[in-house]
Amino acid sequence: LEDKVEDKGWEAWGEAQLRSYLRAQVLSGVALPLTYPASPEDKARGIVQPVPPAVMRQLLSADLLHTYEEALVRFFLNESECLQACPRPGCTNAIHCLDPQRGRLLFDVTCECGHRFCWHCLREAHYPMPCSMLSTWQMACADADDSAA
Repeated sequence: LEDKVEDKGWEAWGEAQLRSYLRAQVLSGVALPLTYPASPEDKARGIVQPVPPAVMRQLLSADLLHTYEEALVRFFLNESECLQACPRPGCTNAIHCLDPQRGRLLFDVTCECGHRFCWHCLREAHYPMPCSMLSTWQMACADADDSAA
């Protein structure tokens, strides 16, 4: 590992320092992917070097690596237009939501866990009612409940 650090120009960073740096990055929820500490010159030029997975496996504990990998998946799903995490508490599945016949996003989807939900608003499946109409209807119901109380 020392050779990799030196080869990349971070001679001042030994294994212990790099381990500590990566641990702090994971625990702080830093932007992804994890990168090596940048030299002042690289920082000024906006150059970053991602840390390879093999180095992370060598330097991070299993728990920290798991935390990082979960954050990476969440980041990927948040950035994706056609993948989304199931909103059911405790479910770790992701859903690919592109209608292969029409080539467009669907409204209601069913996760492998059996949970049916709207792709757009993540509430219970409500097709053919648009999300905005469902919101209006739910607000009207809440207002009626408040008036009755």
